Amino acid sequence: MNPDFGLPVDAVLVAALWKQMYTLRNVGFACIDEALCIRLAGPGLEAFIEGEPGQLVGRHLADVFVELFGAEQAMLAVLQGQEPEFCLSPIAREAADGSVRYLSISVRRLDDVGRGTGLLVVEDITRTSVLEQHLIQDRNEMRLMRIALDRANAELQRLTRFKSTMLTIAAHDLRSPLATMQNSLEILLEHAAAEQLAPLWPKLLRSMLASVKHLLLLAAGLLDQEQAEQGQLALHAEPCDLAALTLQVIGMMRQELARRIDLDAPSEGLALVADPARLQQILYNLMDNAIKYTPFDLPIKVTISAEESWAVVRVRDQGRGMTPGQIAQLFQMYYRTDEARQGLVSGTGLGLFIVKALVEAHGGHVKVDSGVGQGTTVSIHLPRQQGRDRQEAS
Repeated sequence: MNPDFGLPVDAVLVAALWKQMYTLRNVGFACIDEALCIRLAGPGLEAFIEGEPGQLVGRHLADVFVELFGAEQAMLAVLQGQEPEFCLSPIAREAADGSVRYLSISVRRLDDVGRGTGLLVVEDITRTSVLEQHLIQDRNEMRLMRIALDRANAELQRLTRFKSTMLTIAAHDLRSPLATMQNSLEILLEHAAAEQLAPLWPKLLRSMLASVKHLLLLAAGLLDQEQAEQGQLALHAEPCDLAALTLQVIGMMRQELARRIDLDAPSEGLALVADPARLQQILYNLMDNAIKYTPFDLPIKVTISAEESWAVVRVRDQGRGMTPGQIAQLFQMYYRTDEARQGLVSGTGLGLFIVKALVEAHGGHVKVDSGVGQGTTVSIHLPRQQGRDRQEAS
């Protein structure tokens, strides 16, 4: 071979070029030497040159294609056999009309022509690049849609669980007053048949009235349409007196259950901002739970106090107490102690679950102190002003 690329070599080069390029379309090519200069320009190369092409043979690649500036070492490594190929793709070129054209420029070695001889291939890949971009965009949109769908499904599942929980809570809290009314009516009917009603009327009617008030209270809170639509517990916070609300609940429970409940509360009351109906629901469940675990002839103890920024209610029973393992599971839905599961204590295992949910909805927390043979004290801590802040923020 003539190292100066004489005429005989040109014929060989043309044959080699056409051998590699005859199957390609929208392609320009050239033969380059070890100095990265064009020695032979193939047909169609001028279509890829910006501006006036002029004389191409003898010009350095970086002068013809500015995109190759800085890539000289990489191209030389290919010509010297150190790398199989150099490729720069895609290259975006914007036309005067704003349209974008994408090119691919590659350099490979021509081993059958001579050492240091290479083939420059320039290809218009606009169509495939645009298709790839559309494909990437479609994939991204599908990924975003999948994420949105997953979020929607998760929210739907959350709302379903919430509604199921609310129905469970409603069923639990409606049982006690309904049972009281049922018992009172059965007693009335039994004594009516024996014509012995007169002495029982006041007591039974007061018990039934307390139960009706309790039912109305639950209906106003648990069946709130706003919470069903938003999927969260709806709070209607307002200034209220915790001591007065506790006295009302104790009055209802005394009428319903005829049990002794001792209250220790500040004589001046204890003001806080909270949802009165929810507070009564919390207090009722706390006392109802304590009564279930306290022998009939013993009282439960309710204490109300102000501790820094918290309003604290402690309800103490005189039951058997609990182990640390039982305390750890106490607020799980449907959890019941071994004593309760053995049929010694009635209930569904929802009372304290409801208490915890409602207290946390107010921004508070629940604490349990208990020991085997020592009874149990459940304490709720409610922020005295946070309820107002939460309401105003919403």
